[in-house]
Amino acid sequence: MLGKSRDSRGYGSGGPGKRRVGLHRPLFVGLKHFALWDADIARHNQSWLRSFDPEHFEYLADVHARRLKSRRAQHAAVALRASYGLALETLFALIGARVQAPRCVFAWLDLYKHKDVCDVLDHINGRRDVPTLFRGPLTWATFSTYVHRGLSLKDEKRAAEIKEGFARLWQSVSAEFLDGGLYKEYNAAKHGLRLNAGGFSFSIGRQDGPGIPAPPERMMRVAASEFGGRFLFTEAIGQHRRDRKVALQLRNWDIAAIASRLRLISMSMNNVVTALRTFNGEDPRTLRFVWPRDHGDFEAARSRPITLQHVTHRSGILEADIEPTTEEEVRKMYAAASKQGSESSRKKEE
Repeated sequence: MLGKSRDSRGYGSGGPGKRRVGLHRPLFVGLKHFALWDADIARHNQSWLRSFDPEHFEYLADVHARRLKSRRAQHAAVALRASYGLALETLFALIGARVQAPRCVFAWLDLYKHKDVCDVLDHINGRRDVPTLFRGPLTWATFSTYVHRGLSLKDEKRAAEIKEGFARLWQSVSAEFLDGGLYKEYNAAKHGLRLNAGGFSFSIGRQDGPGIPAPPERMMRVAASEFGGRFLFTEAIGQHRRDRKVALQLRNWDIAAIASRLRLISMSMNNVVTALRTFNGEDPRTLRFVWPRDHGDFEAARSRPITLQHVTHRSGILEADIEPTTEEEVRKMYAAASKQGSESSRKKEE
């Protein structure tokens, strides 16, 4: 609820010089509380909501999908995968803002961390409690009903199918967003472009004996894809979070499923923002909902996981194999390297 300053002069309880702003908005972001102070929160919120452009992601899907048959196919595939990860994060951040701070969406989006979005999704999935502004149980079905309550169709059965389709889609892709392996893959593309493009193939066959490769005619392919990604990452060694070992993950993608889902996620964002704009006072008759023409698109996208297969190669280093490294040791090593570098530079100058 929007709260006015308790002092008629526009001061808060701290008196002159403190809290001079006339309006404030308390909010939760995940499990953390904040308060936003500004005289124009409502105007800022409405302005941001009106400027949001969900068609950005539909554009990315269309542009990169057209390149999948070109010599730049692998570049297009990685771009689609990175766009899909960003689209999922954007959709679920919007949903988090609606659930916790619909009157200051822009602030929630500025303040959230990945864990805050995960906490909200876990709440909707029934695995965690977070503070929300909804009355009664919050599920994907009830949330979709809320989002699309302004949807007016003569065919009531079709309207119900649309609401159910989006609810089932969001539940399905929320599991992907919460999947630690898929999040690592998205980060590998987003941070430093650590993701190498290309799928992998995997075959098995019966050997004649230990150490003797199976002949080619006995090999049976069990995994293969033109598109995919591989990336290195680090893992903690036992309980020592600062001592890390190296792992390699390979993933095969259903690139058509990624492009299809990206378009549906774009539609989802449009509808969530439409609901937010209605909640903030806009006339729903001036806004629009979007949905796929073929209801089967929902089921097709939901039933096709974006990852066909994945394999992770891990180092065999165990906690018992290492001596934990201290910060002091690392600082001494840096200091020694810096000193050695300085001396080397002086000798070159001489």
